[in-house]
Amino acid sequence: MNRNSTSFKVLLPAALAWVCVSLTFAAVQGTTELEPSKPPLFLLFSNAVHFGIWACCAPLLTAIVRRFPLQRGTIGRHALVLLPCAFLLAYAVSILYLTTVYFTWFPLRSRFASLQLVLRQGVDLFLQMDLLVCVLIVSLIHTWTFLNAYRSEQMRSTELENRLVSSQLSALRMQLHPHFLFNTLHSIAGLVKENPETARDMIVALGDFLRLTLEEKAVTTRTLAEELEFISLYVAIERMRFGDRMQVEYQIGSGTNEAVIPYLILQPLVENAIRHGVSRIARPSTISFRSQRFNGQLHLVLENDGPKMPQDPQPGVGITNTRERLRLHYGESCEFSCRGRPTGGCTVSLTMPFKVE
Repeated sequence: MNRNSTSFKVLLPAALAWVCVSLTFAAVQGTTELEPSKPPLFLLFSNAVHFGIWACCAPLLTAIVRRFPLQRGTIGRHALVLLPCAFLLAYAVSILYLTTVYFTWFPLRSRFASLQLVLRQGVDLFLQMDLLVCVLIVSLIHTWTFLNAYRSEQMRSTELENRLVSSQLSALRMQLHPHFLFNTLHSIAGLVKENPETARDMIVALGDFLRLTLEEKAVTTRTLAEELEFISLYVAIERMRFGDRMQVEYQIGSGTNEAVIPYLILQPLVENAIRHGVSRIARPSTISFRSQRFNGQLHLVLENDGPKMPQDPQPGVGITNTRERLRLHYGESCEFSCRGRPTGGCTVSLTMPFKVE
């Protein structure tokens, strides 16, 4: 079924091209003074035979061109092969065409009584046209071959680029997970002596969090709602450490839960908000997260209370990874900023194309 369908797709354009070329040449010859004595149907028939023979020779000519392509470094050597082949093939087509027409439908027998006379006068005339046809076909074959090679190279480059991006993303995630794990284990170690029960609960919660992350290790994107579930697990772990000192507020814009974002893109930002905010002040601290859809873009904002920071804080591992992952996912079509707040803490904003699964 597939083979028949493929053959039909190849043969149909070839048949249409054959009919169109035959009609075109017959119409041109019929409306000029060069062929005043030939019936219109004969002109159509003869051209159909002529170009039908060329259609049958096209596979042979294609094989010759593929064997001796005119490429850089081989043009001179291969041209010495292609030119004689083109001449011999054009000569053979001219003879075969005139012979076929003569023995099928030839209304000019009163002027050309024998095949020898037809060949003697006709080969010289048709050989020039057949040489031009042969050169045209060779040019089309080369053009088609170069286009296919260019398309294949583009596809190969795209595939290699996608694999490179995937490898880079995997490497960044491998950097991210140990960083998160180290910080969490450090928090647990601080509670082992002073609050063993809380430390035990944190270990259980950490196990649940790592299980979910490892189960999704092949995922590169997830919905915002799914990412917020991960954040809730992480916040629950840290809340065991800080208690009521840490509050987290969410303002989720309408329709943004379905937006697709890079996997675990928010976790290092929340981790930084806790590490550089909640853990460094004695008073209660609030972390707020907002999402909004506007003009086809998804806007995410994360703010935290904390000590005063420079307007442009020095990026650490989490911020650097986040910027690099956004660049790999979206190129130049995303924005990321991290700014210190006048009242303390910082504001992180992300803008990326709004996409859904």
